[in-house]
Amino acid sequence: MPGQIKLNKKDLIDLITQTEQSGNDAAELKKLLDNVSSGTERGGPEPQAISTLLEGNRPLYIYAMGLFVAGDVTEEMLENMAEYDAKYSMSKLKKELEERQLSTVGQKHILCARLLADERGWGKA
Repeated sequence: MPGQIKLNKKDLIDLITQTEQSGNDAAELKKLLDNVSSGTERGGPEPQAISTLLEGNRPLYIYAMGLFVAGDVTEEMLENMAEYDAKYSMSKLKKELEERQLSTVGQKHILCARLLADERGWGKA
Protein backbone atom coordinates (compact mmCIF):
# COMPACT_ATOMS: atom_id res chain seq x y z
CA MET A 1 0.00 0.00 0.00
CA PRO A 2 1.48 3.37 -0.98
CA GLY A 3 2.24 5.89 1.75
CA GLN A 4 0.00 8.86 2.30
CA ILE A 5 1.13 12.38 3.14
CA LYS A 6 -1.30 15.06 4.26
CA LEU A 7 -0.34 18.63 3.44
CA ASN A 8 -2.24 21.86 3.71
CA LYS A 9 -2.13 24.29 0.80
CA LYS A 10 0.78 26.31 2.27
CA ASP A 11 2.85 23.15 2.80
CA LEU A 12 2.19 22.08 -0.79
CA ILE A 13 3.34 25.48 -2.08
CA ASP A 14 6.49 25.18 0.05
CA LEU A 15 7.13 21.68 -1.33
CA ILE A 16 6.77 22.97 -4.91
CA THR A 17 9.23 25.78 -4.17
CA GLN A 18 11.76 23.39 -2.60
CA THR A 19 11.40 20.93 -5.46
CA GLU A 20 12.03 23.63 -8.08
CA GLN A 21 14.94 25.12 -6.10
CA SER A 22 16.60 21.71 -6.00
CA GLY A 23 16.38 21.54 -9.80
CA ASN A 24 13.62 18.92 -9.99
CA ASP A 25 10.38 19.00 -11.95
CA ALA A 26 7.36 20.08 -9.89
CA ALA A 27 4.76 19.80 -12.68
CA GLU A 28 2.75 17.05 -10.97
CA LEU A 29 2.76 18.96 -7.70
CA LYS A 30 1.54 22.07 -9.52
CA LYS A 31 -1.31 20.08 -11.07
CA LEU A 32 -2.25 18.86 -7.62
CA LEU A 33 -2.19 22.44 -6.32
CA ASP A 34 -4.45 23.56 -9.19
CA ASN A 35 -6.92 20.76 -8.35
CA VAL A 36 -6.89 21.62 -4.65
CA SER A 37 -7.34 25.32 -5.40
CA SER A 38 -10.31 24.67 -7.67
CA GLY A 39 -11.90 22.25 -5.22
CA THR A 40 -11.96 19.24 -7.52
CA GLU A 41 -9.90 17.13 -5.12
CA ARG A 42 -12.29 17.61 -2.18
CA GLY A 43 -14.26 14.53 -3.02
CA GLY A 44 -17.68 16.09 -2.60
CA PRO A 45 -20.05 18.24 -4.57
CA GLU A 46 -19.59 21.97 -4.71
CA PRO A 47 -21.58 23.78 -2.02
CA GLN A 48 -24.99 24.82 -3.22
CA ALA A 49 -26.21 28.38 -3.05
CA ILE A 50 -28.30 29.07 0.05
CA SER A 51 -31.33 30.00 -2.06
CA THR A 52 -31.11 26.71 -3.95
CA LEU A 53 -30.90 24.75 -0.71
CA LEU A 54 -33.84 26.67 0.70
CA GLU A 55 -36.05 26.06 -2.33
CA GLY A 56 -35.25 22.39 -2.63
CA ASN A 57 -35.63 21.62 1.06
CA ARG A 58 -38.37 24.03 2.15
CA PRO A 59 -40.87 21.30 3.22
CA LEU A 60 -38.19 19.46 5.21
CA TYR A 61 -37.04 22.66 6.88
CA ILE A 62 -40.60 23.67 7.81
CA TYR A 63 -41.27 20.23 9.27
CA ALA A 64 -37.98 20.16 11.21
CA MET A 65 -38.31 23.68 12.59
CA GLY A 66 -41.89 22.92 13.62
CA LEU A 67 -40.60 20.18 15.91
CA PHE A 68 -38.45 22.56 17.93
CA VAL A 69 -39.86 26.07 17.54
CA ALA A 70 -42.52 27.66 19.69
CA GLY A 71 -44.85 29.56 17.37
CA ASP A 72 -44.79 29.95 13.63
CA VAL A 73 -41.85 29.09 11.42
CA THR A 74 -40.63 32.31 9.76
CA GLU A 75 -38.68 32.95 6.56
CA GLU A 76 -35.71 34.02 8.70
CA MET A 77 -35.73 30.62 10.41
CA LEU A 78 -35.85 28.83 7.06
CA GLU A 79 -32.95 30.92 5.73
CA ASN A 80 -30.98 30.09 8.89
CA MET A 81 -31.73 26.41 8.32
CA ALA A 82 -30.37 26.60 4.76
CA GLU A 83 -27.22 28.34 6.05
CA TYR A 84 -26.67 25.68 8.72
CA ASP A 85 -27.35 22.91 6.19
CA ALA A 86 -24.60 24.33 3.95
CA LYS A 87 -22.22 25.21 6.81
CA TYR A 88 -22.25 22.05 8.93
CA SER A 89 -21.39 18.45 8.16
CA MET A 90 -23.19 15.73 10.11
CA SER A 91 -20.14 15.16 12.30
CA LYS A 92 -19.85 18.88 13.15
CA LEU A 93 -23.56 19.06 13.94
CA LYS A 94 -23.34 16.06 16.23
CA LYS A 95 -20.30 17.51 17.98
CA GLU A 96 -22.07 20.84 18.56
CA LEU A 97 -25.16 19.08 19.89
CA GLU A 98 -23.12 16.82 22.19
CA GLU A 99 -21.38 19.87 23.64
CA ARG A 100 -24.83 21.33 24.44
CA GLN A 101 -25.98 17.97 25.84
CA LEU A 102 -28.71 17.70 23.20
CA SER A 103 -29.77 14.61 21.28
CA THR A 104 -27.69 13.75 18.21
CA VAL A 105 -30.31 11.39 16.76
CA GLY A 106 -31.96 12.23 13.46
CA GLN A 107 -31.37 13.31 9.91
CA LYS A 108 -29.33 16.39 9.10
CA HIS A 109 -32.29 18.77 8.82
CA ILE A 110 -33.54 17.62 12.24
CA LEU A 111 -30.12 18.21 13.80
CA CYS A 112 -29.86 21.66 12.17
CA ALA A 113 -33.28 22.62 13.54
CA ARG A 114 -32.43 21.33 17.03
CA LEU A 115 -29.17 23.30 17.11
CA LEU A 116 -30.74 26.48 15.73
CA ALA A 117 -33.67 26.37 18.16
CA ASP A 118 -31.26 25.99 21.07
CA GLU A 119 -28.80 28.67 19.88
CA ARG A 120 -31.44 31.27 19.08
CA GLY A 121 -33.74 30.56 22.01
CA TRP A 122 -36.60 29.62 19.68
CA GLY A 123 -37.30 26.35 21.50
CA LYS A 124 -40.57 25.15 22.89
CA ALA A 125 -40.95 25.64 26.64
